[in-house]
Amino acid sequence: MRTLIICLAFFMAYSAHAQQKTKLDALRSPDVKTNQPKLLKTDSVYISGKIDGYDAAFKEKANSIQVIVDDLPTGQQLTYRAKINTDGTYRLVFLKTSAQDALLQFNGQNQYIVVNPGDKMQLNFTADKFLGGLAFKGPGAVFNQDYKAYNEARYTEAALGYSGGRDARRKAQMESEKANGPEDHKKFLTERYDKESAFLADYIKQHKSSQLFIKWAGADLRYGYFNDLMMYTLYYPMYHKDAAKIPDSYYDFMKPEDVNNLDAAMSMNYTSFLPLYASYLTQHKLGQSYAVVKQVDMLLAQPAGLERDAMLAYALANLIRIGGVNEVTPYMARFKVAEAQPGFKDRVVKDYEDAIAKLNARAKPANAGDLPKTEADSIFYNIINQYKGKVIYVDFWSTWCAPCVAEMPKSKALHDQFTGKDVVFLYLGLQCSENDWKAMVDKLNVGGEHRLLTNNEYAALAVKFKISAIPRHMLVDKSGRVFKETAQFPGYTDEAKKDIEKLLAEK
Repeated sequence: MRTLIICLAFFMAYSAHAQQKTKLDALRSPDVKTNQPKLLKTDSVYISGKIDGYDAAFKEKANSIQVIVDDLPTGQQLTYRAKINTDGTYRLVFLKTSAQDALLQFNGQNQYIVVNPGDKMQLNFTADKFLGGLAFKGPGAVFNQDYKAYNEARYTEAALGYSGGRDARRKAQMESEKANGPEDHKKFLTERYDKESAFLADYIKQHKSSQLFIKWAGADLRYGYFNDLMMYTLYYPMYHKDAAKIPDSYYDFMKPEDVNNLDAAMSMNYTSFLPLYASYLTQHKLGQSYAVVKQVDMLLAQPAGLERDAMLAYALANLIRIGGVNEVTPYMARFKVAEAQPGFKDRVVKDYEDAIAKLNARAKPANAGDLPKTEADSIFYNIINQYKGKVIYVDFWSTWCAPCVAEMPKSKALHDQFTGKDVVFLYLGLQCSENDWKAMVDKLNVGGEHRLLTNNEYAALAVKFKISAIPRHMLVDKSGRVFKETAQFPGYTDEAKKDIEKLLAEK
C-alpha cells in the first residue's frame, strides 16, 4: 500500500542475480532458521494525541483520524478510525500482528508512520500543518523519528536523484517498465536496489538508529525490490502486447529463506509482494487456471511457515470476502487446528464468523433491529433508504480513478438491461472536488443516481465496508440490507446480472 486507495486496473484477472551481493546483506536479520522467534507478536496499538487549531471549519471537513494498514493474512487494507473530540483530542486502539509501516490520514492527507504491537504512542500536530508536522511522544516515538529522518534524507540525496520526492523515483521505474524487456528491467531494478542499499548502509553508520528501525528499513528496501519485480509481470502484457512470455529465469530472485523471513512482515512491501509471488508459484503447481479450494488443499498439506500461513489465510479470507462462505466451511475445522500464526488464524476465523452472522441476519425478515446503530450505519441508511423496495447496485468511484471511469460504459450497458425494473444504479463519488465530479458525471452520461460523498461520510463507510480499492461495487436487497459487500464488476455482465435477478425475485 503506497497510496491510500488502489485503482483496480488489470488486477481483476488473475536470487536478485545470484552473483550479486548487495551491501545490505549485512543488515538482514540473523539466520532465520535458528535465531528468529517462531511467532509474530500480536497486541493492541494505542495512538492518541492533540490537534491544535482544530476548529469548526476543520471538523466540517475532517471529523476523524484514520490509520490504514496492509493486513497480511487477508491481503486487504484495513482502516481504523477515531472520531476527533471538540477540543482536538483523539484516541485510537486496534489489534495488530507484527510491527509494520502504515498510513496516518487526516483531512484527505497521508503520512507514513510505523505501528508496533504494544506501542502507546502520542501523535500531536497542528490542523493546517499535518504534512511533515507530526510530533511523536511515548513508546514508538524513537522508531518513527528514525523513520521520518531516513525518508527525508533518502529522497533529498542527490546521488539517488529523487529531487526530494517519491514521484521522480516512480517515474523512472514506469519509464523502464514501458521501454524494457524482462531482463533489462530486472537489471534496472537491481542496480537501483544496490544504490539504495549502499545509501542505507552508510546512513545507519552515520546515525544512531534503533535496532527495530534497522530491521524495518532493510526489510522495506529488500521486499520493495521484490515487489517491483513482481509488479512488472502485471504491467508487461499491457506495455508489450506482442512480446514473448516472461522467462522462468526472471523469477530466480527469491529464496525460501527470503519468503519465510519473519522480519519481512514489518514492511507493507512484503504484504504487496506475497500474493503476486504466491499466484506465480501456485500456477506452476496447479496450472494457469485453478480453483482456490485446490490451492487451499495444497497449502494445508505444506509445513507451517510465514509463506504458507500468509498464503493460506489470504486464500480463505478472499473466498469469504467474495461470498464463498460455503466453499470455506469444509476447511474451517482443519484450519482452526492447523499450526499457523495465531494472529493470522484469529483474523480469518473472525471474518468467517462475521460472514456467517450476516448470512443468518439476511435469512430473517427485516425488522427494527436493522435500524442504524453506528455513525456509518446512519450514513449508509440515509443514502439508501429512499430507494427501499428496489434492488440497489452501488458503485464507489472517483474522477481520478481511470479504471473507475473505464468501467462506466459497461455499467451503463448493465443498467440498460434493467430499464423499467425495480433496480437502482447508485454511483457514490469520493475524494474529488464537486466541480470535477459534476463535469465527469455529465460527460459519462451513464444514467442512474449520483451522490458525492463528503470526506467524513467516506471515511466512515470505508471502515464499515473495508473499502481498500476502487472501483468497488455492492448489492443491496429490496429491504435495504447488504446482499454482497463485494459485488461483481459490471464488466462481468452475466454474473452481475444473475445476482441482481436473484434479488429481484425475492419477496
